[in-house]
This record gives sequence, C-alpha cells and structure tokens, in this order.
Amino acid sequence: MSKPIDVPGAADARRIEWTVPAGGGIDAARIVTVLALSSKKVLVNLSLGVSQSQAASTRIDDVVNSLKVG
Repeated sequence: MSKPIDVPGAADARRIEWTVPAGGGIDAARIVTVLALSSKKVLVNLSLGVSQSQAASTRIDDVVNSLKVG
C-alpha cells in the first residue's frame, strides 16, 4: 500500500507499507516507511519494522504521527 499523508513541515509525504514473508528463522514482518520531502528538497526517510505477530500491539501510527520535518 502506498498513500499520501500529512507530515507537518513537509511539502509532500507518502506512507508505504508491506509485509515481508517469514524465512530463515525470521518471523514475517510488517514494514512501514514514510518518505517526507521538506520545502528545501531534503528527503526524510523513516522506516519501522515489527514482527507480524506483534503488529497489533505496536504503536507504529504513534511514531509515524510524531514525525515533523523542519
């Protein structure tokens, strides 16, 4: 999934999410990336990953919503 989001201070921002399958002894994971472009054309890249089994209890949205671009 990829969708535009509001990030304070950003001229443009996009949230990208995907699931990485389990393999090699590692659990399946949910990955969330936010790409935010500042007004000065600096790209901020925030990526978070969490085990799929713990995704519901992890506060990914709180972290994403705390992002501000200066």
